[in-house]
Formats: sequence, C-alpha cells, structure tokens
Amino acid sequence: MNESVNVKHPDVTARLASLAEKLQEYVSRLEALQARVHLSPEEEYEEAKLKKLKLALKDEIEKLSREPGRH
Repeated sequence: MNESVNVKHPDVTARLASLAEKLQEYVSRLEALQARVHLSPEEEYEEAKLKKLKLALKDEIEKLSREPGRH
C-alpha cells in the first residue's frame, strides 16, 4: 500500500515551534508598543522593524507548514 502521509519531519516540527515562539515574542512587544500613547523615534523604528520581522516569520511558518511531509 503506497499512501501519502503528511507527517512533518521532527526538525521541521521543532523549527515551526521555535518560529511560533519567536512570533509570539514579536506580537507581545508590538502590543506593548501599540498600547502606548506616544512613541519615541527609537520606539517607532522598533515598531516598524517588528512588524516586518513578524510578517517574515509568518511567511516562513506558512512555507514550512505547506511543505510535504518527509519520510
């Protein structure tokens, strides 16, 4: 029987978990910044940078999630 099983390789699973953890760190920091009434120029820069990093992480997570299982 030759069934295709979509099981992620342990390395991919670990990488996804690591990326998800980092993503949550970015989200938490962005929420803290966005809760402030006024941001310094440094904080505005940090906010913009975090938004880009967050988007890149989401893209990488999506890409890894779509990869076929390795067996």
